[in-house]
Amino acid sequence: MKVKVKETFRDRDDHVTEYKPGMVLEVKDEARAKSLLERGLATEFKGNKAAEAVLGGGEAADGPAAEQQGTQQGENNKVQ
Repeated sequence: MKVKVKETFRDRDDHVTEYKPGMVLEVKDEARAKSLLERGLATEFKGNKAAEAVLGGGEAADGPAAEQQGTQQGENNKVQ
């Protein structure tokens, strides 16, 4: 489910990543998406805008988070 952030909040898993108002997120876990909606942190998004981050899938969308994750994966996949 895609959601659009209404109130700034931090990622529940890494406690560092901030999601700011206006960002569109792809939330893979239905319970997590429902929690964001119920707490007023986000609203359901039906538009065509690409997600800026993916929550709950272990994947990132295009953007700074994806670049960081790609770097980490590349270092983990080096042949030794």
